[in-house]
Amino acid sequence: MDVRFGILGTGVVGKTIAARLAGLEHEVMVGTRDPEDTMSRTEPDAEVLKLASEDDFSGKVVIDLSNPLDFSNGMPPSLSVSNTDSLGEQIQRRCPEAKVVKTLHTMNAYLMVDPAQLAGADHSVSVGGNDPEAKASVTHFLRSFGWTDIIDLGDITTARGTEMKLSGWLRLFGALQKPDFNFKIVR
Repeated sequence: MDVRFGILGTGVVGKTIAARLAGLEHEVMVGTRDPEDTMSRTEPDAEVLKLASEDDFSGKVVIDLSNPLDFSNGMPPSLSVSNTDSLGEQIQRRCPEAKVVKTLHTMNAYLMVDPAQLAGADHSVSVGGNDPEAKASVTHFLRSFGWTDIIDLGDITTARGTEMKLSGWLRLFGALQKPDFNFKIVR
């Protein structure tokens, strides 16, 4: 099924997702003000959502891969929002007519698009969002990347817990000295 995707963000995650989607023969548009600058950039473009209009997202599924990392006090970063709010919820409030689904933000970009590179894809990914049809669409999208263990956590408030995983993920990254790992929910 050929689907049109717009990628907001031109860092490693945006570029990796765009390349994988294009490889699956989807129509992909990467939004940028300066294409030449974007192609040479190695740092993420964190202000991208603020530049878009809420109407740009009305009725559309928004797959939120972002994390609220705050590097202002150095490494490891802390979370800029947690416990009673999440970046996923902030995006949903910013774009109330969008169908925001939080997923893929608890692993590195290369694992996001190719889960089979680790343990034959025998690990887990979650989805959270307010719209059941949007979560079903995102689950289909995740399966096209090779994900098999996809857990629907519930509404967008579940992003609070999954975003908080990042503190532990970053510590594991430091201890393992490589980002090629993920979580598996054994049940």
